[in-house]
Amino acid sequence: MAATYGAIGSTSIEADLLGGARYVNARTRVDIQPSLRGLGASTDDTAGCWNGIVAVRETVPPVNDAWSLLGYPDAGDGNGTPSWQAIAGASYRYSVSNSIMFATGRGASGATTRRISTR
Repeated sequence: MAATYGAIGSTSIEADLLGGARYVNARTRVDIQPSLRGLGASTDDTAGCWNGIVAVRETVPPVNDAWSLLGYPDAGDGNGTPSWQAIAGASYRYSVSNSIMFATGRGASGATTRRISTR
């Protein structure tokens, strides 16, 4: 959840400031499998917390009639658990009202995400 504010809107760049909250949920599982059968053990745990976030969503003017570039860095903190992510991507407009976006990002956990979406 986030509220946005159009901070910059010029012909060279568009930037929106965002503020809101993100729910972070993590699951950990540990399996111990010794060579002797019947002696293994397994445990798992799930924890979650809400983080307040601040972000900037940037859109660069179209590279040409079909392609544009975008970026999205954010940072948050809650319950002493800092989080961040950064996403960069490109959007291809294949008709007047439809486009497809390709994006990749990385977060505080070290996980890499890739996303393809249409609108």
